[in-house]
Amino acid sequence: MKWSLFALLIGFGIDLIVGDPHGLPHPVVGIGKLISLLERRFRALFPKTARGEIFAGACIWLCTVLVSAGLPALILYGAQRVSVYLRLALESVMCWQVLAVRSLREESMRVYAALQTGSLSAAQQAVSMIVGRDTARLDAAGVELVCLAGYMRIIGDELLGAYGGRIINIHPSLLPAFRGAHAIEQALEYGVKVFGVTIHYVDSELDGGRIIAQRAFPYEGSDIEELEPMIHAVEYPLYIETIKKLIE
Repeated sequence: MKWSLFALLIGFGIDLIVGDPHGLPHPVVGIGKLISLLERRFRALFPKTARGEIFAGACIWLCTVLVSAGLPALILYGAQRVSVYLRLALESVMCWQVLAVRSLREESMRVYAALQTGSLSAAQQAVSMIVGRDTARLDAAGVELVCLAGYMRIIGDELLGAYGGRIINIHPSLLPAFRGAHAIEQALEYGVKVFGVTIHYVDSELDGGRIIAQRAFPYEGSDIEELEPMIHAVEYPLYIETIKKLIE
């Protein structure tokens, strides 16, 4: 256990310094190829029925777990018999490859930067560095709903063109009053006694899309730190309720 903790710390440190260099073999890629191979074999072996699909899926899961967990365990066991330091080195490398903290942050920020500019194609390319699926097909045909929360940006024409009519946002005021990023502050300055939240479709106009749902509550104070939690307590359940209704 002590050596495994050291290996985890060393692997974490290597990840922060080196990241996940492109071009190096990665166990996740190997596991993905294994799953694809097993899927072809077991789907051909079992009948094309609901029960057959369940059995095939169970066999794929079992084989994947046995290989992805059993093989490293055997390697570490063999290394331990040779030298505890060899095991520490190998386990540190395994931890480094599993963690991938730095690379996930860097690639995620590339996705965020692409979305900031409204470039769908650049965002698709950036996502492809994180997931194994074909992100070029991640377009309007496969997306039922795009839900924004705290996005605080105007959606670009490319994203609106791809997902128009399927992008929704939650806003901390009773629209059409108090649009923009400082809605709560504006409402307090105006002296309103009824606050609320609005869920609306997103279009090219700032907080101007068709309203889907609203919920109001009274508040006669003037403390924004007291008011914000009250707004969150209203908007969280309302957003979930509305999303469920839209996708059912």
